[in-house]
Amino acid sequence: MLNTLRIAVLLSVLVTFATLYAGSAQAIISQQAVTLFTDVNGVETWNSDSVDDRNAPITSTIAALITGGFGSTSLSVGPFGNLGMQGSYFQPGAYANQISIKNSDIQNNTGRAQFAQANFIIDGGFLQFFAGPGSNMEFNLSLISSITGEFPLTLFTTRIELVHDLAGVQATLFSGDDIGAAFNPLTGSVEIPLFFGSADIGIVGPNETIDLEYRLDIRGEMFQFAEIANFGFSDPLNVDGFGEAPTVTFSDVTNAVPEPAGALLLLSGLGLLAGLRRFAGAG
Repeated sequence: MLNTLRIAVLLSVLVTFATLYAGSAQAIISQQAVTLFTDVNGVETWNSDSVDDRNAPITSTIAALITGGFGSTSLSVGPFGNLGMQGSYFQPGAYANQISIKNSDIQNNTGRAQFAQANFIIDGGFLQFFAGPGSNMEFNLSLISSITGEFPLTLFTTRIELVHDLAGVQATLFSGDDIGAAFNPLTGSVEIPLFFGSADIGIVGPNETIDLEYRLDIRGEMFQFAEIANFGFSDPLNVDGFGEAPTVTFSDVTNAVPEPAGALLLLSGLGLLAGLRRFAGAG
């Protein structure tokens, strides 16, 4: 059975965020959640939700939910970018789920060139797939950035594929940045651990802005009855305490020591941050 995915918002952080961003009239943060299941007859069941801070700071959670004879899916995004996905499918068909969080106006207002870095946290989760020939499940997590006038670049990406060949042999494929995910043969699932990450954005000139998007996709197909796809994933607040996730930090170019993309953050408060974990895994 799929355990319930619990997303918690820290009230003290909410007060801080609301105070800092009160009165904002420009939409710089946008959040979107979309879920879709298409059965073998082409019938679609879908739902979506979105919010931005065009008129006021984001203080509510968006949610995209679907349920039916095929199973159910629940997606949510909180005010600070803390997100959750959970789903369970047990009929043939194709499923696609995406959460996108964008900040379109992170500005270097220091008056001099700065080195920018994005910091983020993955709370963890699991992927569980019992299926036959041809069926598959994909997990994709990306951090995409662009500086004023430049083309978007993927700063960080990780991909997990659970695939079955025509003989029904299952393989688990990992590519991109390593977040410590591993297949557990005792549970038959891929377990995604708590992970602190960072990605180098690059040099940002005076008054230049950064567009940053954090995107999560879980999708796949099932071709036979009696196949089961379960998943759950969550990200809590960003590692720097408050504001939209992920957090961008600036440092003087002469003093900056770039971190390898996807490197683990050495946080003295690791023990406290581990308490943010809200997902219990598969039961």
